[in-house]
Amino acid sequence: MPVWRDAGAKVTRPAETLDPSLIFPIQDQQNLTSQVDGYLEQGGNITFLTFQGVDHMGSARKFFYIKAAREWLFRQAKA
Repeated sequence: MPVWRDAGAKVTRPAETLDPSLIFPIQDQQNLTSQVDGYLEQGGNITFLTFQGVDHMGSARKFFYIKAAREWLFRQAKA
């Protein structure tokens, strides 16, 4: 079992990956925003979300194009 779970962290790590084709056009991200919001609302201390065909760091770069994810990331820095 990972150390962060032993320490009591609540982890959100969905089995499914997100579809990168839903990122663009940016003004039409309703489906993707809904998916991301659903995962973030689970309130995990640690949240792993990845896009199909992309590793974790590649996915992180894509999240800056998603308003809901970007706002969540910036809230973490303020906490």
